[in-house]
Amino acid sequence: GEFLCVDAATLVLVLDDVSDPGNLGTIIRTADWFGVTTLLVSPNTVDAYNPKVLRSTMGSFTRVRVYRTELYPLLTTLRTEHVPIYGAVLNGTPLTPQSVPHAQGVIVLGSESHGIHPDIEGLLTHPLTIPGRGRAESLNVGVAAGIILVAAILIGVIIASIVNIFLGSSALQVAISVIGVLVFVGLTAYDTQRIKE
Repeated sequence: GEFLCVDAATLVLVLDDVSDPGNLGTIIRTADWFGVTTLLVSPNTVDAYNPKVLRSTMGSFTRVRVYRTELYPLLTTLRTEHVPIYGAVLNGTPLTPQSVPHAQGVIVLGSESHGIHPDIEGLLTHPLTIPGRGRAESLNVGVAAGIILVAAILIGVIIASIVNIFLGSSALQVAISVIGVLVFVGLTAYDTQRIKE
């Protein structure tokens, strides 16, 4: 089907049994904000045309395509095609500039109560954990989607800025790019150290 066309230039969100309509609506709206136009959902994920979902999207449902499909065979196919498969889990690699999705592949998110199913988690090529400083057991899945997407977009902006440096950017742009890299790397390194402790 059309949804199988996931190539190296595409970033796609995949939802594994997200049942709360407010969360799905928030994720669709967040995807739209960051320019992600394709969302793949498992058969047990809440209906994208649920009235509460549609209200929560604030109109973004008209710009984000939602496909309902069996995730295991789909992700198995994508893995054999060497498409990066990221996933938010509790014991993955901390989200850093090195591990963040770089505008390609798929990002799998599970429900807050059950997370990603074990069979799906086994297909992840890049299991990720969002570093935290507090004591909450988990993040809202909509919030997690936003954090991962903003990290991916930020890294893309930084990379673009660095490229511009070599194309004759001003000293101010160079300084802003360097500061942005240092701040992001410093914050993620600090959170990673806290996790190790």
